[in-house]
Amino acid sequence: MVTENELIDKIAAYMQNNATLCPLVFDEHNLIYDYVRQGLLNIADFFIEQTQKAFASLKVEDIVLAGGIVSYIYNDQTDIDLGIVVCPETDGYNPDMVQQMFRYVNRAFPQKGYRFNLFARNIDYGLVEPSHFFSGSRVYSLSENRWRQMPVHREFTYSPQELFEYYKDYCDKVHHFVNTLPKVEDKWLTFESCRRLEAHLDALKKDALLLKENGPEQEYGMEYNCHRIFNKLGVYGHFKSIITEAHYQLVNVLELRDE
Repeated sequence: MVTENELIDKIAAYMQNNATLCPLVFDEHNLIYDYVRQGLLNIADFFIEQTQKAFASLKVEDIVLAGGIVSYIYNDQTDIDLGIVVCPETDGYNPDMVQQMFRYVNRAFPQKGYRFNLFARNIDYGLVEPSHFFSGSRVYSLSENRWRQMPVHREFTYSPQELFEYYKDYCDKVHHFVNTLPKVEDKWLTFESCRRLEAHLDALKKDALLLKENGPEQEYGMEYNCHRIFNKLGVYGHFKSIITEAHYQLVNVLELRDE
């Protein structure tokens, strides 16, 4: 059982605010090292090639580096977020469908032994729409070897203890929402409840990202960092697993009982 003090220590680690960008990735001029850039481009090309076998019309506009690794808020466990920016081609273009196709094609790679990391940091990759680049985004273009938008160094206006208190209230509200959802046999969420919880989690994520981009403190804001901690500490994944377990029970166990 993790104690309150241990949680606060973890939150403090996630709030590590550095004076420079990650020195493993960026040089003294805040440009990415050539060998790091080329390695990431090679990995992205692998994903793109595999995806185009199933989705031949996929057009790539840019390959970018985003997330904590291109900010001043990072530590020795910060992932490397590799984004493949795709171009919509037709009026019928469905970004969600393309994203699902990309995940479907690439999800089996770790089981086949394809595990990509850099400096012992996991490389998290995915497709990104151009419209997802808001004016405040900190993004480095690997294709063009330049900043789309440089990060700004700020200071946090709250302590790890204050963020912990905000985070506790945040989690309590999500727990309360789940408790109000209809269940089967008072155990598993119904299909409709699963959809509602999925939509609720997606809305929380969207709100946090909008505050990161457009809020006065951007990635230093309490609301954004609360959701970031919510994800980093595995609570977001816990609620996702509730949906997965409910689907399993509803599709398998309940059908067996009907037989």
